[in-house]
Amino acid sequence: MNIKIAIVDDHPVVREGIKNIIKEQSDEIVVNGEASNGKEFLNLYHRQNSDVYLIDISIPHINGIEVTRRILEIDSNAKILIMSFHEEEKYVKQSFLVGAKGYFLKEDAIQS
Repeated sequence: MNIKIAIVDDHPVVREGIKNIIKEQSDEIVVNGEASNGKEFLNLYHRQNSDVYLIDISIPHINGIEVTRRILEIDSNAKILIMSFHEEEKYVKQSFLVGAKGYFLKEDAIQS
């Protein structure tokens, strides 16, 4: 059974890098959607279903925290992980307050 992941980041090279890491790590995890901004992601969300959403906090049009809040209003069971370069505690708190299941720094993901 495959785990389907959608990636939301405004940098194509980041999305491509995440896809490559996923391909190297597991045959059971597939990227089934990508978006470069909040509006695009909301449209994507309504068109297809993923098991996990990796969302950058600093995306254009609608930021990652607001997108997370909106998705969780629709589906309280959605599994959303926030990724960011922001180390400040306020971003972590905001992410969890709106219902994100996790928060990780992009630089930590690169080092792993």
